[in-house]
Amino acid sequence: MESVRYQYQDGHYYIQLLGDLGFQTSSCLARLIDWITQDELVQGLTVDLQQAESIDSTNLGLLSALGQMMWERRQRRQGLLPGESPRVTITLESLGIHKFFDWTLPVDHMQSMEQFVQLPPPQAELPTSVCERAISAHQSLMSINDANRREFAPILAALRLEIALMQPVVRHESAQAATSECFH
Repeated sequence: MESVRYQYQDGHYYIQLLGDLGFQTSSCLARLIDWITQDELVQGLTVDLQQAESIDSTNLGLLSALGQMMWERRQRRQGLLPGESPRVTITLESLGIHKFFDWTLPVDHMQSMEQFVQLPPPQAELPTSVCERAISAHQSLMSINDANRREFAPILAALRLEIALMQPVVRHESAQAATSECFH
């Protein structure tokens, strides 16, 4: 089962992502990232993917945005533990996530992190909110390099179309009158 949990200690967030991290997990990760973004005292963070079996592009985009934000604040890359899963490692390497994360972490820091806060499962969301989060996440990935721009441009276009299709159709009285006149 996928889950997001974290620990905070001395200005450092330690985020663990576990299991098969599909799109559903992105709402929990986005909530945690919002908290971290609002924390002016954050000094650093480490993302632990050691127990992740796979991770989708929306979650990767959220991690990319988090890494970019931390780079802007602290001018240094954050820690990332990619784990043993070839699917996760290959995906991380191919997308260029290393631009914002170092794949190392001091062992003594990990050992001091004993208790984690487990984020609750995702709640129901408005479809437009889900699409907007996915758009933002994919834009973050696309900003890393040209290969990502080419890879995710069709996804971004489809998400934007999805949002457009969710918008209510506005009918003007004059258009309705003209339409009804045509059929009389």
